[in-house]
Amino acid sequence: MNTILWTQNETPLTPSTLIIDGDCSEFKGNKLQNEAMKILSAISNWQTIREENSNLTIQFKKDEGYLISSCFEETDESGRPMVFKFYSDATDFSDAVDQMKNIMKQLNRTYNWSELNKDNVDRINEKIEKLKKKRTECLIVVAIVFLVTLVISFIVGSDKTATKNDETMDLKNDSVKKTNDYGINE
Repeated sequence: MNTILWTQNETPLTPSTLIIDGDCSEFKGNKLQNEAMKILSAISNWQTIREENSNLTIQFKKDEGYLISSCFEETDESGRPMVFKFYSDATDFSDAVDQMKNIMKQLNRTYNWSELNKDNVDRINEKIEKLKKKRTECLIVVAIVFLVTLVISFIVGSDKTATKNDETMDLKNDSVKKTNDYGINE
């Protein structure tokens, strides 16, 4: 699945709408739809950017894609804005936004695109790249600490082994000194 768009509908009795790779349908719980929902729910541990004064949330994971969550201007029967989640396996955030724009044309809903105008997309892209770089730097630091710890444990471990071997040799030498040519201890 390259793209998934999920949105609630006006009433709780109306099934949610899913658009999977451009194919729009009501949620009925078939195998493909359940797999799509598993993908959307597994994203909860990805890195997150929340935009101030907005419902917009972007989650991402390097080499896995983006999840864009926000609200439509239309409301449900309780007067709350209807939420949506859009997943894309795109490697670039701008591409994910373009895919979302094309897919949302299938819905009869209004989205406030000023949340994702070109300036905001560029700014969010910068944030994403900084977070990706920071995460990579953190992974490098963790790897270095692990390697240093491994080297120290190897050095300390081999030092203890060398000390034990020296003590064993000393004991052997002592016993050799105390034994005569006939194997009798003196």
